[in-house]
Amino acid sequence: MPKEFIKVYGRRVTIIVDCFGIFIEKRTLLNLKRKLSHLINTTILPVKYLIGVTPQATGSFLSKGWDGRTSDKHVTENSGFLDNLQHGDLILADTRGFDISERVALKHA
Repeated sequence: MPKEFIKVYGRRVTIIVDCFGIFIEKRTLLNLKRKLSHLINTTILPVKYLIGVTPQATGSFLSKGWDGRTSDKHVTENSGFLDNLQHGDLILADTRGFDISERVALKHA
């Protein structure tokens, strides 16, 4: 861990979490009336994930993909991440997109 990180948080941090999004292409074939030719229709879809990384830079949690319009808070609360928390865990999260402090407190983490 970087020295500055240890100065601020010590060795108490269990996991650092954040949501990120990617875009995927969904292609569908459309039959053009009785012709043999097909038109490929491409749709760009946003997908959101919650990722958890240890202070040692090891990936320790990756949620399933969610619709990209889903809030970070909803993804965090419904991804199974909170089920893995143990008493005393210290979680770092950027609160600009979600505030999970109440749910984390319920786990005594």
